[in-house]
Amino acid sequence: MNCLARLEADAALMQAAAGDARQTAFGVPMAHKDMFARSSWKQECGSRAMQDYVATRTASALTKLDAAGAIDLGRLAMGEFAIGASGHNEYAGTPRNPWNRDHLAGGTSGGPAAAVAARLVPAALASDTGGSTRLPAAFCGIAGFKPSAGMIDTDGMFPCSPTLDHVGILARDAADIAQVFAALTGIKPPCPRDLRGTRIGIHRRYFLDGCAGDVLASFETALRLLEREGATLIEIDAPDIDAANPLASLIIMVDAAAHHRRRLEERARDYLPETRARLATGFVYTGAEYRTALAARVHLLRRLGAHVFAQVDYLATPTAPRAAPRIDGADLTGERGFAGFGGPIGQCARLFNMTGLPAIAVPFGFAANGMPLSVQFVARPNADAALLAFAAAFEAARGPYPAPDDRRPR
Repeated sequence: MNCLARLEADAALMQAAAGDARQTAFGVPMAHKDMFARSSWKQECGSRAMQDYVATRTASALTKLDAAGAIDLGRLAMGEFAIGASGHNEYAGTPRNPWNRDHLAGGTSGGPAAAVAARLVPAALASDTGGSTRLPAAFCGIAGFKPSAGMIDTDGMFPCSPTLDHVGILARDAADIAQVFAALTGIKPPCPRDLRGTRIGIHRRYFLDGCAGDVLASFETALRLLEREGATLIEIDAPDIDAANPLASLIIMVDAAAHHRRRLEERARDYLPETRARLATGFVYTGAEYRTALAARVHLLRRLGAHVFAQVDYLATPTAPRAAPRIDGADLTGERGFAGFGGPIGQCARLFNMTGLPAIAVPFGFAANGMPLSVQFVARPNADAALLAFAAAFEAARGPYPAPDDRRPR
């Protein structure tokens, strides 16, 4: 499935032995996206331009997991420098979807998502700058969580866009994510309760326009389930959010271009052509355009807080507007190819990077071709623990979701 970048077996055995000696309770074997630094380990970020780099420090998130007794098995494959929405990588290999290996695992965290979906590891850290945790989770039939901005320290995670970067968590379900979240933050989510009395906001125009028919049908089934469990659905509108997707792309590319400027000058030929094409757009935008996009972030958060979360407890949206496409089904040549794929596929996700709101992708239903589908739930700022408990309650109402081996891919 091309999901493994490097296995660090000897180091993992040493960690396990140390955990046994300390009688650590957590003790979960994990592997992480190849952008999380660990001192003395290679860190390639899916790029030939980093093939000789050895980290000199350990990412803050890994330090927290180490303290909890987690075992770090190694690094998982990713899209080059976490730039792009598809996960294609001609240098390191494109991760394949465990449900059907002719399909993308998705996003730049496709390796971690595929590894969790295939039951190679129970959980993994990823990154989420424009949906790169939640989209692969949706494509691979697992849970993917983007916490509130600043909730988990990104120090030591190779930056894509420091303005919008979040540490993400991938696991089989919300309950497993909650355990990792508690190890990273010290915040233990409350026990799941029933869904009665919960107010769920639905913004049809922004989130449902452009979705495939099977995605719409599955989402409506999820809404009916919420109603049967006692939740109240409330139709909302927030016209100011329409510009969120293109403005998020602007911020990401300006930030990424600034970070890569020196390395591009020295090693441009070591970048994949698609990555160079995307980074080139970041040098075109003006400072005024960038400042306008940053100001829009503040406005969007105020708008959602004052208008939307005054009416509802959570938002519900599809996670992705379509199921995982075939690996050979996306034209990624130049910026036009990226925009044609990445813009629409991230429509439901990027708004919550712009605003920093916590969001979780939960698997629900299947597309006409048998690939997994997903619903996304979003909460007000810093309501991460409550959101995880709500998602776990939704999963309990939904019932068990199969693994790829339970439904043989075609």
